[in-house]
Order: sequence, then C-alpha cells, then structure tokens
Amino acid sequence: MYYICEPYRVQACRSGTPARSADCRSLLGRILIIVSIMVSCLANSTPSWGQKTAGTQDGDKTLAPNHSAQALRKQLEAELAPQRRIYQRAIKALKKGRWTEYKQLTKKLKGYPLFPNLQYSELSGRLHRASNKEVDEFLKVNGDSQLGQRLRYRWLRHLAKRQRWTSFLKFYNEDTQSTELQCHWLSATIKTHRSLPKQKIATLWNVGRSQPKACDFAFKTWVKSGNLTPALAWERHAKSIKNRKLSLARYIAKSMPSADQRLSKLYLEVDAHPTRLSNTQKFRTRKASERKKMNEIILHGFTRYARANSLQAHKIWQRYDSKNLFDQQPRQEMLYTLARRLSQKGHHKEATQLLAQYKTIDNSHLLESLIRESLGRQDWNKVLFWIAKLPKDKQNTERWQYWLARALEQTGVDKKPGPALKSDAIYRKLAMERSFYGFLSADRLKLEYQLQDIPLSVAHDDKIKLVELAGVRRSYEFYRLGDKINANREWYYLANRLDKNDLKTLAALTHDWDWHIKTIQGMASIKYWNDLQMRFPLAYEDELRKAAKATKIKQTLLYAIARQESAFAADARSPAGAMGLMQLMPSTAKQTARSIGMKYRREDLYKPKSNITLGSNYLNQLLKRFNGNRIFAAAAYNAGPYRVSRWLKDSPKSLPIDSWIETIPFKETRGYVQNVLSYSVIYAYRMGDKHSLLTEEEIKSKF
Repeated sequence: MYYICEPYRVQACRSGTPARSADCRSLLGRILIIVSIMVSCLANSTPSWGQKTAGTQDGDKTLAPNHSAQALRKQLEAELAPQRRIYQRAIKALKKGRWTEYKQLTKKLKGYPLFPNLQYSELSGRLHRASNKEVDEFLKVNGDSQLGQRLRYRWLRHLAKRQRWTSFLKFYNEDTQSTELQCHWLSATIKTHRSLPKQKIATLWNVGRSQPKACDFAFKTWVKSGNLTPALAWERHAKSIKNRKLSLARYIAKSMPSADQRLSKLYLEVDAHPTRLSNTQKFRTRKASERKKMNEIILHGFTRYARANSLQAHKIWQRYDSKNLFDQQPRQEMLYTLARRLSQKGHHKEATQLLAQYKTIDNSHLLESLIRESLGRQDWNKVLFWIAKLPKDKQNTERWQYWLARALEQTGVDKKPGPALKSDAIYRKLAMERSFYGFLSADRLKLEYQLQDIPLSVAHDDKIKLVELAGVRRSYEFYRLGDKINANREWYYLANRLDKNDLKTLAALTHDWDWHIKTIQGMASIKYWNDLQMRFPLAYEDELRKAAKATKIKQTLLYAIARQESAFAADARSPAGAMGLMQLMPSTAKQTARSIGMKYRREDLYKPKSNITLGSNYLNQLLKRFNGNRIFAAAAYNAGPYRVSRWLKDSPKSLPIDSWIETIPFKETRGYVQNVLSYSVIYAYRMGDKHSLLTEEEIKSKF
C-alpha cells in the first residue's frame, strides 16, 4: 500500500519561514492563482480583471473582463500553453545537444516558472566542466529551493571526488542530512589542517550499521589519534548485534581488548543459539568489570529465546531472575517481552503471573496486545482488567473507551446500581465523533452518524500571496506538465518550510488544481479534519461509476479503497511494488486481466481507467471468495486472501465481527479495514446517500 493516508490523525509537518526570492513577485504568479481558483471562487461571477500576463511571445496582454470562470480559465491556460510548449522544446533540444536551438528557446522563457529548471538541467549535464563561479551564481538565486539543494549536493560530491577540499568547505551547508557529505566534510576539515572534530566523528562512527566509504579516512584518522575507547567499541558492537549486522560486530570485536573479545564471542554465540542460556555456568563471572556486559548478553539472549520458545525461556529466566542480577529497568523490559511472547503463544496464565508483581505497567504496547488477546478469547473480565492498567491518556482514547463500554456491557457491570461507569454514556459520547469507533457506537445506540463537515476557510488574498512564491509556481507547472517527480519535490520542499496558515492555503490551492493527494497530505499536516470535500474528493468519478456498474460493487467502497490505497495518486508506487490508484501488484493485475479477458501491459497500471478496471475486478473476486463480506475482502486486499482465510480458520466461531477486526494480527491491516469501512460511510454522505458502517450480514458473520 502506498502510505499517504491517515487513520484519522496524522503527524504535522515541520513549520518554518518561507524564503521569498525576487522572482516570487512575478506577475505570472497572479495568472497562476487565477487559473487555480476560477472554478471555486469565480463561478458565475463577473470579474473585472485588468491584470497583465508576463513572459509571452507576443508581449503583455490584458485579460478581458466579463468572462465566465470556465472561459477565463481557458484564456489563462492559452496564455501559458505556448510557454509550456517552448519549455518542452528547450528540454528536448538540451537532451539532444542542439545548443543553438536551446539558447534561442531559453531567451523566450526568462519569466517562465521552470526557467531555473532549465538552468539546473544544463549545468548538471556539464558539471565536470563547471566552475565554482557558475555554481555559485546559480545558488545565489536558487539556493533556497529544492533545485539549489540538489545542485549543491551534486557539486559537493564532484568536489570531493576531485579532492578540492577548500572549495568543498566553501559550498558545504552544515544543515545537510547526507552522511556521505558529512564524512566528506570531515575529510575536508582534516586535510585542510583544521582541528580534528572528535565528537562529530564519534557520533557518526557509533551506529549499528556500516557507514559509507567516504567516512573511512576520517574514522581511521580518529582511531589512530587514540579516540576509540573500549567502552565505545563495546557500545557499537552491541548495537550492531541488535541490528542484525553480525559481520560488522565481528569486525569491531577485533579492535577490542582480549577480555571483551571473549565476551563478544559469547554474545554472538547466544545470539545464534539462545538455548545455551540453560547452561547458567557459562554466563557466570566473578569480575565486577564484566558483570554489566554479561547481563547485557543474557538479556539479549532471552529476547531471542522468547521469540523462539517463550514457555521454555520463561522457565530458564526464573533461574537467572532469582539471583537478582539485573537493574530494575532492563529487568522490567525483559518481563514485558516474555509476557508478550507468552500471551501471543496462548500461555496466558504465565503471562499474567509475570505481570502481577507490577501495580503499574508502563508498556502500553504490551497492554494493548494483552487486551486484544483477551478480546480474541472473549474474556471480558480480563479486557476490563487490562484496560484499567493502561495509562489514563491511553484509556481515554476512542479505541479503548469503546472496548471499555463493550466489556461493561458484556459483564453486566454497568447494570449494577451506583455511580459506576455506564456503557450507554460512553457510547453516546463516542457517537459524536466521525470515526470508526464513533460509527460503531452510534450503531449500538441506533443514532445518526455525526459527519461534522465544516469547510476550510481560506482568504482569496492569501491564495494570491502564496502563489507568488517561486516554489508554488514551479510545483504547479511541473504538475500541469505531468512531471510528478519534480512537482512532488517542490511540494515537499515547500511543505517543510511554510507556516501553518500558508500550509492551509497551499492545501486549498492544490484542491483547486485537483491535485488530490497533496490536498489530503496538506490537510493532515495542519490537522484540519472536518472539510470532507477536500479530504474525500469525488475524483475519477466517471471511471469509478463505470467500474461499480460493471462489477456490481458499491461505488462508495471503490472510492474508499482508492482513497486509502493512494489518495487518488495515479502514479503512486509502494515500496513493495504496488502500482497506481488502487495499488495493484503487477502479478495480481496480470492474473486479474487474464481472468476478465483484458489485455495487460504493466505500464497501464499508471493509467487511471486501466487501474480502476483491474482493481475493481480484483476486489470483486475477493468479495465473491468471502461471500460478499467487505471486511474480509478489504483485509484480503491489503494482506492477501490466504492470510485472511487462515485468520478466519483460527478465529472462534462465536467471535463478534467488531472483535475480529480489533484482533487482526497485522496492525496495518487492522487500520486499513477500519479506514475502508469508515471512508465508505463518508463517501456515501458525499454522494448524498446513507450507508451503515456494517451490514446486517457482516454483523452476523460466522467464521
């Protein structure tokens, strides 16, 4: 799945102050804002625009007044289209090496938003022959843009390769996040006879993975100067083992004192064979200096052992624990690890015994796991017991308030007289929320869903002001040209530097442009959840309507899947290789195409019509496999049908459907199903319909 969607709450982007360059105030910026807002702001109005355009072949032109929004937009696009065509010709000439043609074309593009991109492309192509002066001149104008960052990075690598260290230091930016460039900076600092940055080198060296080769010179110089202490070597050695970089751990061990080398061998041995912990004699030491390291080895071994055989690990652990070897914090973490593994394997009695000694358990992840284990067994008293152990802030989340109400209801606790908690009161409060648990709660009380649709308010002048930023105009033009890679780069660069009000305006602009994924991401970054038109657009309406009609799948479900999978980004590609709007794996798409007699080409997965046709048919196959149950089909769409079939087989026959969803083993799939069901409700509202979170058939599902 392509991760851009939020389960209803998403972390905000960093805020900053936008840097404005001289060309930000170009009149062309005003043209672009008119293009972007005509449909939403000027529909059926009579504008009196007297604004002039810039950078056209025929000189300045004044926009005619009294046009409809659609006609005015067409006129504005007509003004920009010639420049786009010239730009595309210039790019082609540059790639073909037709320099005379290229120079002639660029003269016509000085006011065009993507003119800096031409300069960047031209300079990048001959970087090996470029001078400091040329690069410096480009960076003076564009240094605060993503293009400037990219050129600086490439130029610094070029300078390092040629060991031009003085120039390197001149162009280096201390804010760089590149480990390679940081290490080149260390080399430049050392080779230009500046003081050795010992702490900086130590920080880069002491990580649980291998660093780039660019770091070798600085590391060797640092080691030769006597800065690698036994304690530091042991620390990185341990990080490497825990990070599964065992070759690196063995390499580091060579630089250790002989006593630590012996302990290193034991560390690696217990990592590979944790059952060796049964021989307690092997892990004894009389040397106080070795006790801490030996304890670290033992605890790591038990972490590995608990994964392989939690019950046996628990038995052996008791022998070590009885000797009071461990400090309170690492001991408690080990108990949590054992308890979690025991619970996962069904050894609930042993898990509870381990945790009984703690009045307060400060591991929410473990407690949530135990609650789900109890839900899977329908042990409602244990659900109440473990929820009560959660920290207050966790107890008060919608998720655990819902399950508290369910447990109170099932155990009859809320029917007892007195001021005890009442399930109905909890449901009523949750039902005010637009969320999965809010919708579930409303259903239990037979209440109407609360959609809370409150449009975002953005001032027209704020849009005009923001679009004057060069980065906004570049992002827009790249998007209009279909260059999604560069459009995304510009957007992300902006989003990490704009303040909250400008981010709000940027989200409104991308909505006007029908750039849905950026609107959704932008709304998440400012944590504005209540504009349902912007967050849940009716994108690709014709294609989805036709797919719904052909497959007999509700259009709301198709919308929910597409929204969750890609936020309507037709060019989306997940790390696993899923492609397009409905995020299909090529193998799945090929098989689906064959089953419906459709011609398959991998590149067509980036075409909305083809992707929606294949995605809807694949979803239809899953619905048929799971008897029309959207819950199981959605889970299968995310995690695969074989896993879902196995989960269903392993589930108790009497398990309620809400409990089944909550106990889905994969956190990702659990959130995915909850989102798809909730988004279906929201899309029904957007399309003027009503839709229950769960159907009667789904509520009565049997496993």
